[in-house]
Amino acid sequence: MDYVAEVDFAVVGVGTMGSMALWQLSELAPEGTSILGIEQFGRLHTRGSYSGESRLFRVALKEGGDFIEFAQRARELWLDLNEKSGRDVFLPIGALSIGPSDYQTMMSTQKVIEEFDLDHSYLDSEELRERFPQFEVAKQDIGIYDPQGGGIRPEVAVASATELALDNGAKLWTHTKVLGIDRLADGGAVLRTSRGSVLAHNLILTLGSWAGELIPEAKDVVRVKPIPLTWFMPRTPELFSPENLPIFLYDKPQPDGSSFHIYGAPSIDGYTVKFSTNAFFVDTVDHPDQVPSTVREPALNAFSQRVAEVIPDFFPDVARLSMHHDGFTEDGHAIIDVLPEQSLTMAVGMSGTGMKFAPYFGRLAATLALSKDPSRRPEFFSVATHRP
Repeated sequence: MDYVAEVDFAVVGVGTMGSMALWQLSELAPEGTSILGIEQFGRLHTRGSYSGESRLFRVALKEGGDFIEFAQRARELWLDLNEKSGRDVFLPIGALSIGPSDYQTMMSTQKVIEEFDLDHSYLDSEELRERFPQFEVAKQDIGIYDPQGGGIRPEVAVASATELALDNGAKLWTHTKVLGIDRLADGGAVLRTSRGSVLAHNLILTLGSWAGELIPEAKDVVRVKPIPLTWFMPRTPELFSPENLPIFLYDKPQPDGSSFHIYGAPSIDGYTVKFSTNAFFVDTVDHPDQVPSTVREPALNAFSQRVAEVIPDFFPDVARLSMHHDGFTEDGHAIIDVLPEQSLTMAVGMSGTGMKFAPYFGRLAATLALSKDPSRRPEFFSVATHRP
């Protein structure tokens, strides 16, 4: 067979995970290793999971366990990306969680802080009002401030990681669709692409919401979930600048006993503030092309009214909305695994949490691909734990 290219490593899908894997692989691989990234869209685009101006980052994660180490390692790499790119990819502005002191999310976060001896500040409702007057807090609310948290600029992250990989000698094909993957008996694969066939001796698949199309192990395991993001316009924009507001999460009790969970980031553009919820869509779809183009007006109006109760300074209407998606697994854990006999590594199913860990997960994928040693990843990331 004639090949248009033959490479030591191919990274398929150069979005969040792919750009980070490409960057880390270009730093960890021996000199002279040929590395090719293949992206079906442009170098930057709005079709994947990462667009939307900002993402949240915390170290004090209620999940605890390994995820604290993942976050700490990721933060080191985010700062490394800042330094090497010369851009403000990671904004070290802290993270604020607000909610009733007896809420499980707040108690779990406090437990993790104590268990791992994490830097923090606790604020009662009066201290919250004084330090963060943007929020209309209730008497029973407390605040947990995580100084190691911050904001991530996702488009800048993907562009910067990809640029560093190219500076290190990697190649990138954009607007190139992988039509099929023929795995070879002795390892590696032939990638049938819109440019022709590529022989890759090692493969890293970072396909996001498209995982089920090209990875049989991920089919019916990684499902696509719509994620809408919304922005509101404040009357006093300076209150919501990164200098005055960290990234935030707020659990607000409702009269019916439910919780209104909202999250957001300070104003990046100077006039709107991201303020969103995961409650709009609970069902998954089969393919990214089936993601709705917007949120139904009644649901959007109801959300806007609730938001105005939390932050009175907002005009009570959505100023901007964009639709996104991600690949979700049933247990919420990603699949980051290597099939050593096939020289194939995958990092998919990030379940809406991939961006915060992205540089570390990218490094883990690169390490697995180079070492072909599955023991270097946690067992809960294995393909086997996600298959029936």
